[in-house]
Amino acid sequence: MPVLTLLAEMEKIARDTFPKSIHIENEAAKDLWNVEAAPTELHQVLMNLCVNARDAMPNGGILTLRGENVELSGDNAKKHGATEGGRTWH
Repeated sequence: MPVLTLLAEMEKIARDTFPKSIHIENEAAKDLWNVEAAPTELHQVLMNLCVNARDAMPNGGILTLRGENVELSGDNAKKHGATEGGRTWH
């Protein structure tokens, strides 16, 4: 799944539906790797995070969407609940 596309969709939805007192910024790296995930579920998770952020800013604020590529070593991956290292994004 193209992560850049997903983040762009989140940005558009937030701009179209969130109060204008919340400024939306998209700081995603332009070279984000794709991820293997269920598109609907990933979309829902990111939407829930955006809605939670909106609800935490009743007087307005800045919602920043950010993504970057990260390569985890095997030991570091285990610290984050993965079974093995490799490429990921966050």
